[in-house]
Amino acid sequence: MESGERNEEKTKVVVVMGATGSGKSRLAIDLAAYFPVEVINADAMQIYRGLDVLTNKVPLQDRCGVPHHLLGTADTGVDFTSRDFRTLAIRNIDDVSSRGCLPVVVGGTNYYIQRWGRTDNFRYDCCFIWVDASLPELDRYVGERVDSMMEAGLLDEVYYIYDPDADYTRGLKQAIGVREFEKFFSSLLSSSEKDHQSINDEVSGGSIKSSSMMSGHEGNYQLSKIDLLRRIQDSDNSNLKILLNEAIDELKANTRRLVRRQVSSTADTTSILHQYFSNTLLLSF
Repeated sequence: MESGERNEEKTKVVVVMGATGSGKSRLAIDLAAYFPVEVINADAMQIYRGLDVLTNKVPLQDRCGVPHHLLGTADTGVDFTSRDFRTLAIRNIDDVSSRGCLPVVVGGTNYYIQRWGRTDNFRYDCCFIWVDASLPELDRYVGERVDSMMEAGLLDEVYYIYDPDADYTRGLKQAIGVREFEKFFSSLLSSSEKDHQSINDEVSGGSIKSSSMMSGHEGNYQLSKIDLLRRIQDSDNSNLKILLNEAIDELKANTRRLVRRQVSSTADTTSILHQYFSNTLLLSF
């Protein structure tokens, strides 16, 4: 009886795991139709501010009013560790629970969840949901999603933070989809200098609209990102087009490799978590 009472005192938490593109975020939001849910992000790149398209953050209009936490909160240049995640996850889980809502931890960064689970398993009653899908289906979805992200402004986002001297091993610049465009942007800026004066004439003449997201590359022109992308698409520079297509193909290939690592890691994580959580329900979809 005393043991049952202690279990009832534990905070209930739902943890949704799975590979990129498996539908974790959609499932978490759909749970709000049945429970008063608040989502706590456990994706290592979505933690950072910026690159909302590239990191596939759920747009505000698609959240259906469900509050999201730890989404776009960390500075882009810092290393956000599993220890950092554990500290903030506990704080947010406790805050959400204190409001009478169900904390739903969602993400594909399994070492975040492992660190939290190993250290704090005594605090919670957990339901772990593993959202699974076949690799061919995930591969198809990844290709379609990258194409959609390009249309949504992925190239503009990456160009905005592009720095040829950047450290790509720290912070947000580690994200898949940044380094893949390095050769393309290097060639783009080199070729752009040749047309520096003509582009500036277009800008000052008003034929190219200005934007709040300007280039910011010193020594190079300042140009609206969307208009820059249009110029590339309409350009006769076949080398730039080849480099752009190669970068997109590399982004798709690297994302598919990530999917395979996540599938393997999720299986390992569920096995590890079973060791630490005595009262655990594991569901696979």
